[in-house]
Amino acid sequence: MKTKILPLMSYFLLLSFVLMQSCGVTPGDAATPTSVPFSPNNFETVASWNTIEIAPGIFKEGLASAIVFSPDSKYLAVGASGDIGGLGLWDVESGKQIRFFGFGEGLTLTSVSSIAFSPDGKKLVAVDYSSLGVDSEGVKKRIIIWEVESGNELQILTQQFASSVILSPDGKTMASIGGDDEELVLWDLPSGQKTHVWSSEDVPDLVDVEFTPDGATLVLGFHDYTFKLWDVASGKEVRTFGEQYYSNVVNFVLSPDGKLLASSSSNGVFDIWDVSTGERLRTISGHDEVTSYGAKAVFSPDGKMLLSIAEDGVKLWDVASGAERVPRAISGYISGLGTFNNFSSGHDIAIAPNGKYMATTGIGWVLLWKISP
Repeated sequence: MKTKILPLMSYFLLLSFVLMQSCGVTPGDAATPTSVPFSPNNFETVASWNTIEIAPGIFKEGLASAIVFSPDSKYLAVGASGDIGGLGLWDVESGKQIRFFGFGEGLTLTSVSSIAFSPDGKKLVAVDYSSLGVDSEGVKKRIIIWEVESGNELQILTQQFASSVILSPDGKTMASIGGDDEELVLWDLPSGQKTHVWSSEDVPDLVDVEFTPDGATLVLGFHDYTFKLWDVASGKEVRTFGEQYYSNVVNFVLSPDGKLLASSSSNGVFDIWDVSTGERLRTISGHDEVTSYGAKAVFSPDGKMLLSIAEDGVKLWDVASGAERVPRAISGYISGLGTFNNFSSGHDIAIAPNGKYMATTGIGWVLLWKISP
């Protein structure tokens, strides 16, 4: 299904930040998202660190597997997977690591597959994809919740084959993808109780989930290029849209206002969908080189641009026309990784809610770029 298998090689973990023009956004105000003007023209690397400088003995030759900015855009959380994985928190302005999260006495996090902040920024959630062993209920993975300010562990939840997690805009509900009898689970927070559970037979070939901005609906994406809208309160399907196209869906993302959905296929192509009508509005050519993780994309805070990453680098797209937007100036060559359009094994991309920063990841590295309009 994938066009290229991600090579298992070692890189040093680098960090760089992207500064983008913004007008400010209210953290957690998902129901009425603020439109942040976004017009990046100049990209410049501003900082870099190797793995030893970032977290001695923790991030070792592994995949920087997940990144997320805090709702107030002050912090960047980075999760890594490999021989020894980890989860660190960095101050965005200074670029300094301020915390490394512990995982309980006698436990070492070895494979972070997904991370998320609570809407108020006070909690951080991560999925530890390393196995806890097999029991009568199957292979269990840990979902760990910490207090950001203190670094204290608040809860450890378990789910069969848990791999990804997302929180609702009000922070009261969590959705997680797993496997077998617990393919999809909705959790009540902070009680940690499972309110709805669906097996792999109920939601076969599920690849991704997102909450709508009002938190009332959960959008599910499937390999067969169909999308389902489910009512969160009842757990019942509202409607389905999409169609078998030319490839399989590997992930998707909703626009900040929830009106558009950008799906990524296994051949690196993106499609833009109207969520209210289910109509496919346009196709974006995407990436020519795609890893086993597929291409990953995010909307700009104002929803007018789509930024994506894959094996052949980072690209910017105009959502209305589908045309590629090429920055006027790029500087800051990273030795061994190439330039803006030539990253090695690009994996994940994130934009801060205030529109001022962007971060990208791959095997053993995180790039942070400064952007000016």
